[in-house]
Amino acid sequence: MVEPDANVPSAGTRSLRQPWGWFAWLAVVGYVQEAHSPDVTLGLEMYPREGVVLWASELAFGGDRVEVRDKFGFGPVLNDLWEVAAATFAIFTAPHLLVQPPTGYDDDQWVDAATLDALTRLVGVTSTVFKEDWRLIVYYRPVPTPSERIQARLIAKRGAVSRAGRGATLRDACRSLFHNAAPDYKRNTERLTLT
Repeated sequence: MVEPDANVPSAGTRSLRQPWGWFAWLAVVGYVQEAHSPDVTLGLEMYPREGVVLWASELAFGGDRVEVRDKFGFGPVLNDLWEVAAATFAIFTAPHLLVQPPTGYDDDQWVDAATLDALTRLVGVTSTVFKEDWRLIVYYRPVPTPSERIQARLIAKRGAVSRAGRGATLRDACRSLFHNAAPDYKRNTERLTLT
């Protein structure tokens, strides 16, 4: 296990601040892959509980894993994951890094509008169609093939519905999953209207 410490870029260090918190996380994952372990994964999960969509997130590498659960949105879950990860691991091993931690982003600074729209539509349609029996899971792995970096999966109806999508970006993966799950959305929407 990597021990926590304070080796984060200092205020006087030149860092490249990413325009979106999600991109900052992708940069951190890339750094972890190079500095610590090639098997690093960043995961997101969305799921219903009592009519509310909750979020979970995890960072796993080298046999270690940290997670946060039951958060109320994309930004809060990723912000809280960083707090747990930074307290658990010494992610940054040198203070002169060009990578900046995914902190200090406002709620509207985690993803661009088009990605947020794709993700919001996917979650909204899934929640409407499958009510309280669904999960959306997204994993980012920094692999050489861009179209395989982000994997998305829908699991619903106690596993009877299981569809996947992938893409080079979060938006691409959401759109791919939505396209692949369209027949299941349609079939289950028709059942809703018949009852």
